[in-house]
Amino acid sequence: MTGLRIGLCGSLTTFAAWQAGLIIAIHGNTWSFLEGLGEVFLAQGAGVCAPYLFLALGRKIAQLLPATSDRAGIRTVPEVRPVATAPAGGRSQDLPGASGASHGQFDGVVVFAGPALALALWECVCVLNGSKPADPTGRLWAWSLIFAPIGAMIRWRLASSNKAGRIPWGTFTANIVATSVACLCFGALASAVVGSNVIPAEERIILSAIAIGFCGSLSTVSTLLTEVQAMRQGRQAGGKKGGGMRYLLLSLTTALVAGNFFFELGSISGTSLIKSLGTIVVLSLKYLFSFL
Repeated sequence: MTGLRIGLCGSLTTFAAWQAGLIIAIHGNTWSFLEGLGEVFLAQGAGVCAPYLFLALGRKIAQLLPATSDRAGIRTVPEVRPVATAPAGGRSQDLPGASGASHGQFDGVVVFAGPALALALWECVCVLNGSKPADPTGRLWAWSLIFAPIGAMIRWRLASSNKAGRIPWGTFTANIVATSVACLCFGALASAVVGSNVIPAEERIILSAIAIGFCGSLSTVSTLLTEVQAMRQGRQAGGKKGGGMRYLLLSLTTALVAGNFFFELGSISGTSLIKSLGTIVVLSLKYLFSFL
C-alpha cells in the first residue's frame, strides 16, 4: 500500500504541473485582474474538488467492503494485530513477531523492484545513447524516466517530517520546491521561445524532463488531499481536529507566489544559469556514456 500511495499515486498526481500550468496560463493571457482572479479560483477549485470527490468515494467503497481476512491490515497498521500469548512452558520468542510479515514483504518488494528499476534506467541510458537528436519525444521520455525516481525518493524521505507537527511539512516542502523548480525551467523555456535567448535543443529537452519527471514525482496532489482529510478528522500528529483547510490554502497560496517568482526569474535572469546547468548535465551523461 505504501508503494501504491507514495510511489504510483504520488507520482501520478503532480502538484507542480498543476500550479505551473496555471502560472503559464496567467503569463500567456491578457486577462484583467478580475478575470485572472476568476481563472485562479476556477482552476484551484476544480483541481481540489475533482480528486477530493474520488477520495470520498474510495473511503465509502472501502467501508462497504467486508473484512474477509484478519491479516488484511497488518502491513499498514501493525499495532492493531492481536498479540498471542505463549502457552504454558512455551517460549515467547517462538511466536511470530508483529513485524515479520512486513519485513518479509519489504524484502520481496526490494528484490523485485530493485532490478526492475535498474533495468528501466539502463533502457533509458541506451535510448539516450543510441537515439538521434532529431527524436525529441523519445529523448524527453528517457530523460523524464531517469529524473522521476530521484523525485519520488526525495519525497519519500521528506515524508518522515510529516509527523513532526500538526502540519505535514515534508509534503508541503516537496510541493513548493517542485513547483518552484518547474516554474524556473518553464520560465527559461518561455524566454527562449519569445526572446533572444537561445537554449540548445538537448538542454531544452533536459529542462522539460526535469519539470516533468523530477518535479512531477517530487510533488503530489493525492497525498496532500489525504493529509487534509486526516487533519479534518483528527488523524494527523497531535490528534486534534481542524487545520486541514488552512494547510490546503497555505499550500496553494505559497505555490502560486513562489511559482510566479521563479517563473519570472527563469525568464529574466535565470536563463544563463539554467543553460549552464543543462550543459553540465549533458556533458556528464556523455562522459558516462563513453564508459558504457
